[in-house]
Amino acid sequence: RVTYYKNIINLEVSHSLTDASGTTMFFKTLVSNYLKLKYDIQTEEEIDKSSIYEKSEDAFKKYYKKPGKFNFYFSRNAYKIKLEDYSDYRIRIIDATTSTSKIIELSKKYQCSISIYITSILIHSILLQMTEREKKRPIFITLPVNLRRFFPSNTIRNFFYAVSIRYKSNGEDKIEDIISNVKEQFEKNLTKEKMYEKMSETLFLENVFILRLVPRALKDFVLKTSFDISRKKHTMSFSNIGAISMPKVFEPYIEAFSFYSSTDGIQLNCCSYLDKFKFSFSSHFINAEIEKNFTRYLSEQGFEIYIDENILDEDEKLN
Repeated sequence: RVTYYKNIINLEVSHSLTDASGTTMFFKTLVSNYLKLKYDIQTEEEIDKSSIYEKSEDAFKKYYKKPGKFNFYFSRNAYKIKLEDYSDYRIRIIDATTSTSKIIELSKKYQCSISIYITSILIHSILLQMTEREKKRPIFITLPVNLRRFFPSNTIRNFFYAVSIRYKSNGEDKIEDIISNVKEQFEKNLTKEKMYEKMSETLFLENVFILRLVPRALKDFVLKTSFDISRKKHTMSFSNIGAISMPKVFEPYIEAFSFYSSTDGIQLNCCSYLDKFKFSFSSHFINAEIEKNFTRYLSEQGFEIYIDENILDEDEKLN
C-alpha cells in the first residue's frame, strides 16, 4: 500500500511478500519514477538493471543443499522486556536522526562495523533498565541477515536468515567489553559457511516429501509451538538496512529514508542516506526507557541528534 502525507511517501509491505532488501529496491524505483514525472527529470541511470526472472527467482532453492548433519543448540531463555503496553495495538514510533560520518568515526574508534557498534549500544541501553535479578538472564538481539551478501542474487523475494546475538551481564558491562563480545559473535556466526549450514537446516524439512502429506492443522500447531519456543530466546530485534544510494540527479529532492516494522514488542531499524543516519524505533510499549537510554548514550558521545515521534498521548513525550 502506498500513501503520502505532505512531502512524505509511505510504502507498507507484508513480510510474506519480500524482505527489507526487496522492499528497498521497489521503493527506490517508486521514488525515482515519481521524481521523474513530478520534476520532468531526464536521466538514463537505472535503479535496478536485473531482469524479471532474476527478481522473481527463489534464491533459497537455488542455493539449497542437503545438510550433512543437524546441530542443536541449547541455551537459557532470554530476558523478556516486560513493560506496560498499548491495549489498542498502537505502535509508538521514535525517529532519531544523526550524522552518518559520526557513526562511521565511532565505529572505527572501536575497530568494529556499524552493526556491531549499534548492537552493542542497544544491549547497553537494555542493561540500564534491568534489575540486578533480571540480569541473571541473557539478552538476545535478533538480527536479520541479508543473504545476498553471501550468495549473489537479485531476487526481490525473501532471502534472509535471522541470527541471535547473546549477551550475559558480567556485573560491570563496560561498552568496550560489550563490543568485544558482540564482535566475536559476529565473526563466528556471520560467515558464508555458517549461513549455508543454517539455511540448509531450515529448508531441509520443506524438501521431505512425506511431510507434505501431514494435515495442515497439525503443521500449523507445530509451527506455532516452534515459534513460541523461539520467542523465549528473543529480547528484541535490530535490523540495519545499510546505506541507501540514489542517482545524483535525484539527491536534491530527497531529504532522508526511514524504515519501521510492526511489532508486538520493540524493534530498532537503521538506514542511512548520504550523511543522515536514521535510528527508527517501533514499540508496542508505553514506556520509552530503552529509546531514551540509547539516544542519551549517543548524545554523551558527542552526537547531535534530532528526535521525532508520533505523539500518541501528550503526557508520554520522550524526555
